[in-house]
Amino acid sequence: MSRPIWANRAWESAVLAAGSQCQCAGQCGDRHADADGRCPHIGGSLGNFPLYVLGSGADAVVMCGTCSTAVTAKEATRAKRKRREQAPVPDALF
Repeated sequence: MSRPIWANRAWESAVLAAGSQCQCAGQCGDRHADADGRCPHIGGSLGNFPLYVLGSGADAVVMCGTCSTAVTAKEATRAKRKRREQAPVPDALF
C-alpha cells in the first residue's frame, strides 16, 4: 500500500484493518445503496481515493474524502445547533 507523506502507523493500521476501503455506512447522508450499504471507494495503492481516519483508538473510522467531508460538516452543524440551544437568553433591555 502506498502511504501519504503525512501517514503514521496508526493511520496505516486503521486503513489495513478497513481493507483499504471507506467504512462509511451512511453517516455522510448517502445510503450507498448501490454498494450494499458501504461506500465503494477504495484507497491506497488499490484505488485513487485518499483515505482519512476520523477519531482515534477503538473509535477510529476510515473514510474517503467525500464521506469524511460530509460527516465533518454534519458534526459541525450539529455542534453549532447545540451551542445555540444552550446559549443563555439575554435579559430584556427594558
